Amino acid sequence: MNVEVESPTLLGGVPLRSPDAEKINLSLLLWGDAGCGKTTLAMTAPGHKLVLLFDPDGDMSIAGREDVKVLDLSGHSYAQVIERFRSADPYGIEAFLKANPKYETVVWDSVTAYSYIALQEAVSKNKSSSIEQPGIHGFQYRNASVLRAATALMTICKRLNRNIIFITHEGVASKDTAGNVVSVTMALSESTTNLVALRINEVWHMTDTGREHKLAVRPHRMRKPMKTRMWNAVTPEFTWRYDPINNTGDGIATWFNAWRKGGGAKLPLPK
Repeated sequence: MNVEVESPTLLGGVPLRSPDAEKINLSLLLWGDAGCGKTTLAMTAPGHKLVLLFDPDGDMSIAGREDVKVLDLSGHSYAQVIERFRSADPYGIEAFLKANPKYETVVWDSVTAYSYIALQEAVSKNKSSSIEQPGIHGFQYRNASVLRAATALMTICKRLNRNIIFITHEGVASKDTAGNVVSVTMALSESTTNLVALRINEVWHMTDTGREHKLAVRPHRMRKPMKTRMWNAVTPEFTWRYDPINNTGDGIATWFNAWRKGGGAKLPLPK
């Protein structure tokens, strides 16, 4: 019996290659309190940025930037937004990125706002439910809509070799019976958080202490999830020093390019 042996460079018809950090693109989920600087940090990502904006007035912190274009969907109806994100190329995002290679990063601001849009659409399909009481099917429909949209964007960015950043907000703290805070996570359902975070290589939490900005790259201060492949996180967080007025200081592009240049070796946390 003859056994067909494939070329050593193919496996099941798929070419084999060695691991290469140069072929890796950034996928980042950035979360924290409203106004802590998440959007400003996202704007330090590589290349020009295409921002998918769902938060009303969410672009106030990036006004005047010449390396950003905003697709403002904050005033669109929930039915229109959800329907467009069911298509293979929602709003022509893939076509735009193909025609404009200088746009290296897509920023979704924010997943929290999109989640509310998806919940509105879910409630509209069930007359016995409401925003206040969506019911289990309403929540399931919302979660599926968020995951579908996130997967579509990640697939487009992967196919076109682009970076993607998801921004979401911090949720209400969980407390014990004595009123003590025991944990804080994103303002998303647990299933959505887990499913989206699994597909992303960096999950960072941001805090504005009033004096400085802190970035945590592994669980810290009762907050989770956070994870990283980029940083050698011997401590869970570091201070981000950046001047948003003059756009000076290190940011995501600096860190990510250094990580790729180093062949994927973990970077020491900034001091």
